[in-house]
Amino acid sequence: MGQCDLLNNLIGKPWVKNGDGSNGFDCFTLAQEVLKRKGIILPSNIFIADLVLRDLKFNKDLDDHFIKLPGAVDFCIVVFSLRAPYITHMGVVIERNKFIHVLEKRHVCIERLNHYYWQKRIKGYYHYGG
Repeated sequence: MGQCDLLNNLIGKPWVKNGDGSNGFDCFTLAQEVLKRKGIILPSNIFIADLVLRDLKFNKDLDDHFIKLPGAVDFCIVVFSLRAPYITHMGVVIERNKFIHVLEKRHVCIERLNHYYWQKRIKGYYHYGG
Protein backbone atom coordinates (compact mmCIF):
# COMPACT_ATOMS: atom_id res chain seq x y z
CA MET A 1 0.00 0.00 0.00
CA GLY A 2 1.44 3.40 -0.99
CA GLN A 3 1.65 6.26 1.44
CA CYS A 4 -1.10 8.22 -0.28
CA ASP A 5 -3.30 5.09 -0.26
CA LEU A 6 -2.93 4.99 3.53
CA LEU A 7 -4.42 8.49 3.69
CA ASN A 8 -7.05 8.46 0.93
CA ASN A 9 -10.01 8.26 3.31
CA LEU A 10 -8.86 11.51 4.97
CA ILE A 11 -8.95 13.60 1.80
CA GLY A 12 -11.96 15.91 1.69
CA LYS A 13 -12.75 15.80 5.42
CA PRO A 14 -13.66 19.29 6.64
CA TRP A 15 -11.77 21.52 9.03
CA VAL A 16 -13.25 21.27 12.52
CA LYS A 17 -11.56 22.80 15.57
CA ASN A 18 -10.25 19.94 17.74
CA GLY A 19 -11.88 17.48 15.33
CA ASP A 20 -11.42 13.80 16.08
CA GLY A 21 -11.90 12.57 12.53
CA SER A 22 -15.52 11.55 12.91
CA ASN A 23 -16.61 15.05 11.93
CA GLY A 24 -13.33 16.51 10.60
CA PHE A 25 -9.91 17.70 11.76
CA ASP A 26 -7.88 20.76 12.52
CA CYS A 27 -4.26 20.81 11.37
CA PHE A 28 -2.94 19.30 14.61
CA THR A 29 -5.53 16.54 15.01
CA LEU A 30 -5.01 15.64 11.35
CA ALA A 31 -1.25 15.36 11.97
CA GLN A 32 -2.01 13.14 14.98
CA GLU A 33 -4.17 10.85 12.84
CA VAL A 34 -1.70 10.63 9.95
CA LEU A 35 1.21 9.83 12.27
CA LYS A 36 -0.89 7.34 14.24
CA ARG A 37 -1.43 5.42 11.00
CA LYS A 38 2.36 5.06 10.81
CA GLY A 39 2.62 3.98 14.46
CA ILE A 40 3.73 7.36 15.84
CA ILE A 41 1.65 8.69 18.74
CA LEU A 42 1.67 12.48 18.97
CA PRO A 43 0.26 13.49 22.39
CA SER A 44 -2.71 15.83 22.37
CA ASN A 45 -1.23 18.16 25.00
CA ILE A 46 1.52 19.46 22.71
CA PHE A 47 -0.53 21.97 20.74
CA ILE A 48 -2.87 24.69 22.09
CA ALA A 49 -5.26 26.96 20.24
CA ASP A 50 -4.32 30.56 21.04
CA LEU A 51 -2.06 31.95 18.31
CA VAL A 52 0.71 33.49 20.42
CA LEU A 53 0.60 30.90 23.19
CA ARG A 54 0.49 28.13 20.58
CA ASP A 55 3.64 29.47 18.99
CA LEU A 56 5.44 29.73 22.32
CA LYS A 57 4.23 26.30 23.43
CA PHE A 58 5.05 24.63 20.14
CA ASN A 59 8.50 26.23 20.05
CA LYS A 60 9.15 24.94 23.57
CA ASP A 61 7.88 21.51 22.56
CA LEU A 62 10.09 21.60 19.50
CA ASP A 63 13.05 21.91 21.84
CA ASP A 64 11.77 19.30 24.29
CA HIS A 65 10.14 16.68 22.08
CA PHE A 66 11.07 17.14 18.44
CA ILE A 67 14.16 16.46 16.40
CA LYS A 68 14.82 19.16 13.81
CA LEU A 69 15.55 17.77 10.37
CA PRO A 70 17.62 19.43 7.64
CA GLY A 71 14.84 18.89 5.11
CA ALA A 72 11.65 17.05 4.32
CA VAL A 73 11.43 13.30 4.87
CA ASP A 74 8.37 11.10 4.64
CA PHE A 75 6.06 11.35 7.65
CA CYS A 76 7.82 14.21 9.35
CA ILE A 77 5.94 17.26 10.58
CA VAL A 78 6.29 20.47 8.62
CA VAL A 79 5.43 23.72 10.39
CA PHE A 80 4.47 27.00 8.74
CA SER A 81 4.09 30.64 9.63
CA LEU A 82 0.90 31.86 7.98
CA ARG A 83 0.81 34.90 10.31
CA ALA A 84 4.39 36.01 10.76
CA PRO A 85 6.27 35.60 12.96
CA TYR A 86 4.21 32.83 14.60
CA ILE A 87 4.04 29.13 13.84
CA THR A 88 0.37 28.85 12.96
CA HIS A 89 0.00 25.74 10.83
CA MET A 90 1.32 22.24 10.43
CA GLY A 91 1.08 19.30 8.10
CA VAL A 92 2.72 15.95 7.55
CA VAL A 93 5.14 15.37 4.69
CA ILE A 94 4.33 12.48 2.39
CA GLU A 95 6.27 11.39 -0.67
CA ARG A 96 9.11 13.91 -0.17
CA ASN A 97 7.60 16.95 -1.88
CA LYS A 98 3.97 16.61 -0.83
CA PHE A 99 2.22 17.22 2.46
CA ILE A 100 -1.23 16.55 3.85
CA HIS A 101 -2.97 19.28 5.83
CA VAL A 102 -6.22 21.09 6.47
CA LEU A 103 -6.87 24.82 6.73
CA GLU A 104 -9.73 26.54 8.54
CA LYS A 105 -12.88 26.69 6.37
CA ARG A 106 -11.36 24.17 3.94
CA HIS A 107 -10.96 20.41 3.57
CA VAL A 108 -8.10 17.95 4.05
CA CYS A 109 -5.91 17.95 0.96
CA ILE A 110 -2.46 17.07 -0.32
CA GLU A 111 -0.32 19.88 -1.72
CA ARG A 112 3.23 20.36 -2.95
CA LEU A 113 5.85 21.77 -0.59
CA ASN A 114 7.62 23.53 -3.43
CA HIS A 115 4.57 25.61 -4.33
CA TYR A 116 5.60 29.26 -3.92
CA TYR A 117 2.85 29.94 -1.33
CA TRP A 118 4.03 27.18 1.01
CA GLN A 119 7.75 27.26 0.31
CA LYS A 120 8.23 30.78 1.67
CA ARG A 121 6.23 30.00 4.83
CA ILE A 122 8.00 26.79 5.94
CA LYS A 123 9.62 27.20 9.36
CA GLY A 124 11.01 23.71 9.75
CA TYR A 125 10.73 19.94 9.51
CA TYR A 126 10.61 17.74 12.59
CA HIS A 127 10.34 14.16 13.78
CA TYR A 128 8.56 13.55 17.07
CA GLY A 129 10.99 12.05 19.53
CA GLY A 130 8.73 11.66 22.57
